Amino acid sequence: MKLSEILKIVKGEVFNFEDAEINEIYDNSKEVKKGGIFVCIRGIKNDGHDFVKEAEKNGAFAFICEKKIDTKKPFIVVPDTVVALHKIVKKIYGPFDFKIIGVTGTNGKTTSVFLIKEILEKANEKVGMITTLYSSFNSEKIETGYTCPPPLILYKIFKKFKEKNIKWCVMEITSHALKLKRFYDFEIEGGIFTNLTQDHLDFHITMEDYYLSKKKMFEYIKNGIASINIDDEYGKRLYKELNFKKVSFGIKEECDYKGRILNILPFSMKVEITHKKEKTILSTGLIGEPNLYNILGVFSLLKEMGFEKEMILEGIKEFKGVPGRLEKIENKKNKKIYVDYAHTPDALRNVLITLKSLNPKRLIVIFGAGGNRDKSKRPLMGKVASEIADIVILTSDNPRFEDELEIIEDIKKGIKYKEKCLINPDRKEAIRMGIKMMEEDDILLIAGKGHEEYQEIKGIKYPFNDKKVILEIIEKDEY
Repeated sequence: MKLSEILKIVKGEVFNFEDAEINEIYDNSKEVKKGGIFVCIRGIKNDGHDFVKEAEKNGAFAFICEKKIDTKKPFIVVPDTVVALHKIVKKIYGPFDFKIIGVTGTNGKTTSVFLIKEILEKANEKVGMITTLYSSFNSEKIETGYTCPPPLILYKIFKKFKEKNIKWCVMEITSHALKLKRFYDFEIEGGIFTNLTQDHLDFHITMEDYYLSKKKMFEYIKNGIASINIDDEYGKRLYKELNFKKVSFGIKEECDYKGRILNILPFSMKVEITHKKEKTILSTGLIGEPNLYNILGVFSLLKEMGFEKEMILEGIKEFKGVPGRLEKIENKKNKKIYVDYAHTPDALRNVLITLKSLNPKRLIVIFGAGGNRDKSKRPLMGKVASEIADIVILTSDNPRFEDELEIIEDIKKGIKYKEKCLINPDRKEAIRMGIKMMEEDDILLIAGKGHEEYQEIKGIKYPFNDKKVILEIIEKDEY
């Protein structure tokens, strides 16, 4: 594509114009190669305008920016470089004919997306998926490092979906992606709002901004439908504020799709869903109220979108769960050990209540908190853990550039019952400690990292996976 063609797409003010073929588009100055165009994006930590010289040194022929820059190379000034980038890559890679289903909220997004994918594939639909764990289509996985990737990565994934004749794209759509316009100007066929609880306030500052960012996803539902959890206070507000086709789901409030747990076991539960006085009984390998909400959101959305009820139920029944989401770790000692991604007060509360409902002799929890993230949730997590669990072991999570002991002290401030609390900042040793103290009929939960394959310390990601560590300790009898 020539620079003159790009200028027609973005319609900005051009300086130092010289036409030429543009080889590639970049938003990372370090990746720029000769003949490419560098788009200056204002990110969370860095501003692309500060890296013009580096991009130029690496061979950038032209730039797209939001202000005049110091260069003799061609540059185009536009009001919003992210919007401009979307327009360019959509022209290059689009159009796309698959339908998008989006899931947003604080907790439950990943499980909901995996569950929708399972159900649609049972119906012989070709499905692409974009989640925190990875993106995938058919049997191919793509690791991006993002839940909802930036435009350049997102459109390249969409291009692969197009090449493979994918008919449905099911994706987690985060508040960051919506506020930063990573997800922008798409049409959504169906959307789920799971819940909204405290998280990411280091970025959003206020819950109001967090909510309004999530709400943006529903602006992209033009002729589709939204399914909303109205047991959640923000969900109730969202339901009232939307003026297109929508359905409600919940466990407590009167709603379109109401669920209740009939019985629960360590590996399964039986639930009932009531819709317009019709009761549906189903069995699932997922357990706990959080998963009932996930099931209700998915069931209600797909049923309202016209998918066959029996097919939806079959998909739910067959679904085996998501790695790192209330995952029971099978081991040779038959110890009841679970791993979960819970890293917010609400998520931790929910998973602890679920495990408590299995009537363990004692419930032991090991967790920490991420560094350089919302500090206000740390004591809240400590409070939740000490009120529900019998033993709390505080350890390191991803401290990033913070001192792990200071993070632990922040959590400890919320611990209500100090006698329950133990501390071991070495996460592997904390897991070993937890396994060693387990008695018959105890349950151990390791929370916070779930599926993650690393521990981030001082800018370095060291290999670390809770499940692998648990199995290594038990297999070698190292406790």
